[in-house]
Amino acid sequence: MADQRRTAVLYIDGKSYVVTGTNSQESFRSIEKMLNERIRKVKTLPTLHPTGSERQLMLAAINLASDYMDLEKKLDEKEKEAQKALEKAGQAEKEAKEAREALKAMEAVKAKEAPKDSASTVSARGARPASASSADQKRLKKLQSQVDSYEKQLLDLESENQELARKLEEMQKKQTRP
Repeated sequence: MADQRRTAVLYIDGKSYVVTGTNSQESFRSIEKMLNERIRKVKTLPTLHPTGSERQLMLAAINLASDYMDLEKKLDEKEKEAQKALEKAGQAEKEAKEAREALKAMEAVKAKEAPKDSASTVSARGARPASASSADQKRLKKLQSQVDSYEKQLLDLESENQELARKLEEMQKKQTRP
């Protein structure tokens, strides 16, 4: 659905201005209020001599443009942080997947060796050869630990990414609202 254009009369510094836009009436009122506050601030600056209303409006506009640029800079920084978090999450997910695949491969090898171990003959001393099985167990535990670590990192990064996305959305909303 296309945005509806609305017309409003804004009273800024004692003068009326007819404006048209997609803003809500509430948004127009917020703009009007913010501009009047900025102009009042400009008028009270001790370093300025009395100036005409056009100059006051221009100073208020410059002030608003400066604030807007600061917000854009912060938004860019947050977007870069979010991108880095996404890249970290992707890398952690890739590493976790690789560790899971290695773990599955180890479990498959162990499962194939299990029947051989049970059918193996007993040595002269009466003990089964356990060194290979013990080494496999250690590798399996190490891989499982890596998988757990990668999954935790992935969850942490996803959480961080959600927080950054929320902050980015808030900043974008602040930019669109006066």
